Amino acid sequence: MISARVPALRADRDRGKGGGDHHPRRGGCGGGAAGGQTPGMTDVDVHEAHRAALAGEVVLLDVREDDEWAAGRAPGAVHLPMSRLRQDSVPTDRPVYALCRVGSRSANVAEALEQLGYSVANVSGGMLSWAAAGLPVVRDGNAAGRVV
Repeated sequence: MISARVPALRADRDRGKGGGDHHPRRGGCGGGAAGGQTPGMTDVDVHEAHRAALAGEVVLLDVREDDEWAAGRAPGAVHLPMSRLRQDSVPTDRPVYALCRVGSRSANVAEALEQLGYSVANVSGGMLSWAAAGLPVVRDGNAAGRVV
């Protein structure tokens, strides 16, 4: 069964279309251990995520909300907020590396996508670890961004 922590994905599977009325927001990360480490879940560090995304080997899926995305994001990331995520909106042409602020929301998304058969990993530590590692954080127009 798909995790109730990602209701839109569960609703897609159960009804074959987007939906779900209740969606967690930024504060409702829930689940997973500190830093997004989830037992049994594949985690990648921010350096591997950056390298693989630059090489075009993976889709870097940012599941943070609009205000977080607008403030700063990893270059080349695809924005699909967890609160509006639907199975039919997730790219399928490459493996997916899910990313959020600290790694908990993305771990929940990665777990749900894995149960649906996606090749997926969670970016451990999220955007806070990304920025702390000195990796680029941008906003519109490739201006310098910040993690909120």
